[in-house]
Amino acid sequence: MEEAKKCSDKDDQTTALISGKEIMIDLGENRTIHSFYYLPDQSEYSKGLISSYELSAGITEEAMQVVAQGEFSNIRNNPILQNMYFSPVEARYFKLKATRMVDESDSLGIPRKLGVDSLSLEYFLILSAISATCLFIR
Repeated sequence: MEEAKKCSDKDDQTTALISGKEIMIDLGENRTIHSFYYLPDQSEYSKGLISSYELSAGITEEAMQVVAQGEFSNIRNNPILQNMYFSPVEARYFKLKATRMVDESDSLGIPRKLGVDSLSLEYFLILSAISATCLFIR
């Protein structure tokens, strides 16, 4: 549970590492979304970096569909803010799945700067099916 505390410690240098390779985000209500952003771990160790990803969205968890997939080229050497854009979709639930990690032995890193459109996910519940459930709050 120590890792879950990192989700709300307000330190931009902190990344919570969770077991598994995906996180589910509950936006709290239906929203039209068309982009996602992710700032990889900024510490000198760069843990939990996603190399390839799949983004899914839907009004219910059961009705989710893949809205984007791709890779973050050279993310280990250049861990800058990543922006992914896709066709607008109505969704309450959003899933980020790491289809490949930079280091496959790493746990998935949930950074402080993670968001949908211009909404910071500090405000929404991240429902991890694995071990860390984080409520992002300011």
